[in-house]
Amino acid sequence: MFFDFVKNFFVNSKKESIEKNLFSLPVVETVFFSEEELAKILKEHSIWLKSSGSFGTRASFNGMIIPSLNFFMADLKKADFEGSDLSKSQFQWADLSGADFTGANLQDVDFFQSNLKKVSFRNANLTGANLMSVEASEADFGNANLSKADLRSARCNNALFFRTDLKDAKLDSGEFNGVDFSSTLNFTNKLSR
Repeated sequence: MFFDFVKNFFVNSKKESIEKNLFSLPVVETVFFSEEELAKILKEHSIWLKSSGSFGTRASFNGMIIPSLNFFMADLKKADFEGSDLSKSQFQWADLSGADFTGANLQDVDFFQSNLKKVSFRNANLTGANLMSVEASEADFGNANLSKADLRSARCNNALFFRTDLKDAKLDSGEFNGVDFSSTLNFTNKLSR
């Protein structure tokens, strides 16, 4: 009888602990922006950039689920996209230099001809991303998944590819001066000039 009491006590305590933790988890919802809301965010970010942070507001999409957004030709230098889900979004010809995409889901995102200089893609999922003709010098792709990504004609001079998954990535005709591929995963040398 004593053992039944102890057993029931621990079972109920564990159940209450699990239920308590479930209710304390943050709720993550998909966010939808109207064109007007995005225009306002971009305007405030532009003011923030021009004033060196004294005025305006830095664009932050940190942790948001916002798939399929259109940032065509946007000026999002130093913007915060850390941990966000931007799958299938459009960033063609955008200036994203110095932006933070650490841990972001960028699956099938189109970065064609964008400025990605000094961008952090650490731990990001870039599976199937279009990185053709991007300027990604000094970008950090550490622990990122670039499988099936298209980096043809990309300029990735002095970029970091520490433990980056390059399975089936297209790298031909890209510039990779000063890049060490020795720690990458699934790397097959397809660097042709």
